[in-house]
Amino acid sequence: MKALLLKNLKSPLIPTVIPKPKATKNRSRIKLSFAGLNRRDYWIQQGQYPRIDLPVVLGSDGLGIDETDGRRVFFNPGLNWGENQASQQPEFQLVGMPDQGTLAEYISVPADKIYEVPDHLTDPEGACLPLAGVTAYRALFIQGRLQPGQKVLITGVGGGVASLAVKLALAKSAQVYINSSSDEKIETVISWGCINGWNYRTDLEWLQNAKEEVGGFDLILDGAGGETVKDYIDVLRPGGRLVAYGATLGPWTQVPAAKVFWKQIHLTGSTMGSDQDFADMVDFVREHQVRPYVDRVFSMDEANQAFDYLINPEAFGKIVIKINAH
Repeated sequence: MKALLLKNLKSPLIPTVIPKPKATKNRSRIKLSFAGLNRRDYWIQQGQYPRIDLPVVLGSDGLGIDETDGRRVFFNPGLNWGENQASQQPEFQLVGMPDQGTLAEYISVPADKIYEVPDHLTDPEGACLPLAGVTAYRALFIQGRLQPGQKVLITGVGGGVASLAVKLALAKSAQVYINSSSDEKIETVISWGCINGWNYRTDLEWLQNAKEEVGGFDLILDGAGGETVKDYIDVLRPGGRLVAYGATLGPWTQVPAAKVFWKQIHLTGSTMGSDQDFADMVDFVREHQVRPYVDRVFSMDEANQAFDYLINPEAFGKIVIKINAH
């Protein structure tokens, strides 16, 4: 079968023929039609991810036909979470390294990880939901404990997790606010139902403006980290929660410990999700008809352009690759 192989760090993906995976008693083979990209795929390519094992077929998200029963399916890419719902065990890993990922014509996955795709989703939408969806779901509702009517700020709204978090929070009837470096992205997300948004690059007073308008957020969902975290403490209400699911800007710096304990702030980490989180996320998406925002669909031949576009500031939401016809 055809697959896209990463043989060396900081190198293009190479079209390669590899053996077709086999179905077994406990594993089903899926004929893939679309694969969703995640920042994880780019970080592995660039050598900025732990325990890199090359060569590898990247890709954690995919949609296709289960050859066992002909259903249109996707799957939970998280393997070996363990029994503790509070956090993953050391053996936890994701599809797409070290095991073969979804940038290939077929994949074999554990049968108990497979779910039928909700009918309202298109193939590209379904292909990019799993990893970003479960990450956003756990961060908002398990770690963040978001309730209807609460005020939530979702930062860096152009990213795949952030854009999905907006849609999940709106479906929960929360009061959603966002920030971004793009006026166009802010306008788009406001059109989905967000109350307001601020451009942190052009509005140097955005934090003060947000505080005056909102009065304090119940929850802030952040994937950037860095020195911005200290500012978010100021705009959280007493007893508020900050949930971090990434740190693209690096370590937290100058976090005001006195404000954290005086305001009874909860600082919480979150990543991926348990098997139960994934099942609950799929049910929530189906019930509320949530649709991921797909920015662009590339062909397999355009996969390297897709990886370049993944980190383009103009990218918004999710990037999908159409797997070649079999």
